[in-house]
This record gives sequence, structure tokens and C-alpha cells, in this order.
Amino acid sequence: MSVISIEGMEFFAYHGCFAEEQLIGTWFVVDLFMHVDTTAAEQSDKLQDTVNYMT
Repeated sequence: MSVISIEGMEFFAYHGCFAEEQLIGTWFVVDLFMHVDTTAAEQSDKLQDTVNYMT
């Protein structure tokens, strides 16, 4: 089991339900901690066995 972590990633985006939110935008801060099984990738060293960040 491995841990993938992102701490304090900051980005500016236009998001929200109200027109003002989509016009003005705001800053977001993301903290992410994922416990993932990387056994297959460790054994094969193949890209297709790594964590898929797209889905």
C-alpha cells in the first residue's frame, strides 16, 4: 500500500451556482491523501499498472 499526497495545492477557478461566482472566481486550496495499492506497478514497472488519475 502506498500513499499519494498533495498538500496545499492552490489554484484560481471560476466555479459556483451564482453568476457572480462564475464572473469573479475564487482561490481554492486542496489537500489530498490517497491510500492506493501499487503492487502491480511495483512488480511490472508498466505504466498501465500505475494509478490512473483520469478515471
